[in-house]
Amino acid sequence: MPRFGQSCAVADLREPVSRTLELPASRRAWSEWPFVVPFAGRVLALQGMHPVVSAGLMDHSSVFEDPWGRGWDTVGYGLRLIFSDDPVAVAAEIRELHRPLYGRLADGTRYHPWNPRPWAWVHLSTYEATVYSRRAIGRAPAPAEQAMLYEEWKRVGRSYGLREQDLPVDVAALNRYVWATIQDELVATPTATRLYHDTLRNLPAPPGLPGTRLSWPLAGRLTAPAIRLLLAGSFPSVLRRRMNIPWTPLHEAGYQAALLALGTAVRTLPAALTRFPAARAAA
Repeated sequence: MPRFGQSCAVADLREPVSRTLELPASRRAWSEWPFVVPFAGRVLALQGMHPVVSAGLMDHSSVFEDPWGRGWDTVGYGLRLIFSDDPVAVAAEIRELHRPLYGRLADGTRYHPWNPRPWAWVHLSTYEATVYSRRAIGRAPAPAEQAMLYEEWKRVGRSYGLREQDLPVDVAALNRYVWATIQDELVATPTATRLYHDTLRNLPAPPGLPGTRLSWPLAGRLTAPAIRLLLAGSFPSVLRRRMNIPWTPLHEAGYQAALLALGTAVRTLPAALTRFPAARAAA
């Protein structure tokens, strides 16, 4: 595979496929909100530590000023894509939202979100984060379900404009691709470093919660370490080391206890309390 810096010239990707997408495995995978907790940390690591994605976030995103809103936007678009009656139209909308987000890397190389390799990385690492997160809360899809989910994910990728050669052929090839990218290309980018070591230490109050203006100065100081623990726990260990995130057996025990609580909630609470509204409506 070419390294970054060799593959960042803007490419004309083919127009989104105009056809209906059926996404039953994706709907099952994204139906329950507790999976978002490990998913958020996994995405922060896999995408925030990618040099091109990091540059786009640094130059164009509101993630530092409004991390809650930016995070919900990401999940919200995923839910719309998966549970919409017209996912192809949502994919086209997401693609168009990224049209103006271009710039240059630190070495002067031009980037654009439609560059095939980073565009594919964001899409494929979202699949990996989905499977990881389902497994983390005790809802791991069986191998056949993973294969079905990946076939759906490839179809979604083609609706974004990804080409066949941008998509590993099957789950085994996808896992090799993800691991090779983690090993060879992900680094402690300025975006990931600032997010984890600065923004998450000084989180603004979540919007919409009553009384946060008065209570958040204390509540934020108390909850920030737990939020950082939950996010860092979802990082591949090699990426925690690159980010200089201390991780002891005590940290791991706390992370696993949180995952156990999330998994228990999914298994024991009524579906009305654990499913996204979009999933309940689709069901």
